[in-house]
Amino acid sequence: MSRRLNPLPQLVADRLARIQENVDRSIWVRRERLAVEGSPVTDEMLDVRQAASLLYTPVTAGEHFGAPHGDWSHRWFRVAIPAAREGERGRRFLRWKCQGETTAFIDGVPWAGLDPGHPTCPLPDTAAVLYLDTATWQTGIWTPEPPEAIGPYGLRFDFAELRIRDAAALGPEVGPRRAPAAR
Repeated sequence: MSRRLNPLPQLVADRLARIQENVDRSIWVRRERLAVEGSPVTDEMLDVRQAASLLYTPVTAGEHFGAPHGDWSHRWFRVAIPAAREGERGRRFLRWKCQGETTAFIDGVPWAGLDPGHPTCPLPDTAAVLYLDTATWQTGIWTPEPPEAIGPYGLRFDFAELRIRDAAALGPEVGPRRAPAAR
């Protein structure tokens, strides 16, 4: 595009960020923070059965964990998801804001991958307990901009949120597919 059509190209990124924020606000009709519990950081790769037997303690927003600047360890998190309320079926999503790369499990089965470039996943309509295996590294090769670097205090957990999508905001042909039923 020529400068005549766009005299201030340096402002495009800020404008797009504002548009994205407005779209994000219109997509979600309800947001509810979820209580999260975390295990100690472990150097071993554990399966979900082993992870379920770990000691879990409440996690607070802004809590740091893992080695400075990351390493090749894991921390497991546990989140209880309530059953869908009236009118929410097929519209529920988890928003996970935590540095690192995470695999969410429901009923012992891998459910979704979460990371700074892919922070949401659909949720079943039934009540469920999610186990989230968060790796203490962050490659971020798929994001348009590099994610915030893991700092000198390790990775940071910010929050987990249950979000309810406005079914009319994007239309069925654009929005995410409905989550399969948990087993």
